[in-house]
Amino acid sequence: MIMTSQETPINMLPWYPLTIICAAIDSNADCMIKWTSDLPDLHLISKTQEGHRDIVSTIQVNVSQGNSGHNISCHTECVDFVVHFIKVYTIDLPRM
Repeated sequence: MIMTSQETPINMLPWYPLTIICAAIDSNADCMIKWTSDLPDLHLISKTQEGHRDIVSTIQVNVSQGNSGHNISCHTECVDFVVHFIKVYTIDLPRM
């Protein structure tokens, strides 16, 4: 499982558009990527692309400086068996 995101911004606006990508590579099972966050009001709407053996899921969210220190995570869920592939991204934004 691979997770990528943007660099930490140098200048901070009241909000910051954040894109995070999570990918499961070489998956030969019926699996999907799910997103969670410890921020209850953060809407995690993902776009998922599935290839022959790869699953790539992308979310785009707006975060603010007050969200620093909170987490967004992706994990894999498979139909035929239980897996524990989890990646966690901690929001880290500069102070205004």
